[in-house]
Amino acid sequence: MDPRPQELQAFVQLLTDTAPDGYEPHLIALEEGGKGPDLNRGSWKEANLSLPDAVAHMRDGGNVGLAAMEDDPLVIVDLDDDEEIIQADALPHTLMVRSRSRRGIHGFYWGDVPNPSKPGKGEIRAQNQYVVAAGSHVHTAEEEAPDPEDPDLGYYTLLVEEEPQPITKDQLPAFF
Repeated sequence: MDPRPQELQAFVQLLTDTAPDGYEPHLIALEEGGKGPDLNRGSWKEANLSLPDAVAHMRDGGNVGLAAMEDDPLVIVDLDDDEEIIQADALPHTLMVRSRSRRGIHGFYWGDVPNPSKPGKGEIRAQNQYVVAAGSHVHTAEEEAPDPEDPDLGYYTLLVEEEPQPITKDQLPAFF
């Protein structure tokens, strides 16, 4: 399956429309059909792609990631495939992406939050960590999905098309 560059463009537009002054998304090239960095471009921490370059990478079959860097205000909440937390209302309302299995959720916020994690539930990715961006495709076995017939199975897709909201550590799900 091919990545969907138009979904990446819509995602980045929502991310940047109301971003704090000076914020630039740290987009990274990921391997074709995978979640790992494309190491042909060097370290992902230093190989920041412009949006046109990220779109071109997708059109060539590669995936794209978005990193929350230590010196920027982006906070990504990555909720994993846990049945207790797969609903969109598990997080404060914000820009959200549904993961490839159609179970996990990535929520995008502005704030200053550390990187705690809770095995089996999810992670906060706020300081030099990345997630796969909307529009990317990673093969996903049908048995991994709640609905094996879902036409978006394997894709990272926009779930809530809103601008990212501010968040504090106290507003995170209690299990963090």
